[in-house]
Amino acid sequence: MTLPAYSGRHATFDATTVLPALPAVPPSGAPPGPPAPVTAAAVVLGVQGAFGVLGVGFFGLLAVAFGLGTGDYPGLAACLLAVLLGLALVSLWFLLARRVRTGSRAARIVVALVSAVGLAGSGASAALVGPSLITIGAAALQVSVLVLLFVPSSNAWFRAVSPAPGPGSPPH
Repeated sequence: MTLPAYSGRHATFDATTVLPALPAVPPSGAPPGPPAPVTAAAVVLGVQGAFGVLGVGFFGLLAVAFGLGTGDYPGLAACLLAVLLGLALVSLWFLLARRVRTGSRAARIVVALVSAVGLAGSGASAALVGPSLITIGAAALQVSVLVLLFVPSSNAWFRAVSPAPGPGSPPH
């Protein structure tokens, strides 16, 4: 087998002949990316989801240890089913964080409602049991999400990205 002779010149690669040119700026009329408060809210939602994973995982470990130690296998199965449901809900929370970052008004409303209910639950827990680091931290995260999603720059961006449907128009 013989190799071709080396000509002494390096081969050049021109990416513009293979890849289409990407625009440097978005086309006119396209909304810009999310403002900093929306990005920060998505990050806070991710932190909340991470705490949810830790909580569900801790509950799952306790359930397995208790179920195996006592031989209560039906109870163990019920606890593991609850762990799977918890993981599904946490996955939904991460999905909502992603949808908020892409401008979904429906996800914004769902996150706001769930955060408001969670804030009320944190307040009730603090009032009945006494404030703890967990309830104060959860309340702080929920308040920050509510504030970040509804500051004027976030409101303007959500309005530009997904305008409210008019009468007779199909939902987005």
